[in-house]
Amino acid sequence: MTKYWAVIEPFWNDLPTDSPAAYLDFYDSLPPVARNLLTTRWVFSEVSNGGFHQLFTNQTGLLVPEAIEGFRSMGLADLADITASACSFFAQPYPREQVSRIEALESYAARAISEDDWNPFQDLDERFYVALELESSRDTYTTGADAYATND
Repeated sequence: MTKYWAVIEPFWNDLPTDSPAAYLDFYDSLPPVARNLLTTRWVFSEVSNGGFHQLFTNQTGLLVPEAIEGFRSMGLADLADITASACSFFAQPYPREQVSRIEALESYAARAISEDDWNPFQDLDERFYVALELESSRDTYTTGADAYATND
């Protein structure tokens, strides 16, 4: 088990994704280190599994603004910057409601010139994967998260 997982495991299955208000209340109740690790781990998991498109279409996409700040707090500025760039696809303020994010992505896909042009995040996905250094034995996120979890 990674060091950071020990910090977030007690909260992992409790993340309320049914409403932004419930999520923000839950987020505010967590210790700061757990907040940052939990939100960034969700982004890491979703993007690693299916890219930013998956992150934004899933319920956990509601926590992206907090994850950006979490990456910064953890010293993972590249991951924060790439995630913020992906987040800028959406109107401000960031749409916490899943349906709003899905509608924006469906509208983009409907305007695509070709079938291969449906995903506005392809380049950012690649940048995220490169920043993670996934080809190494331990990715950048896990190394940074473990260090962050033990420095508090």
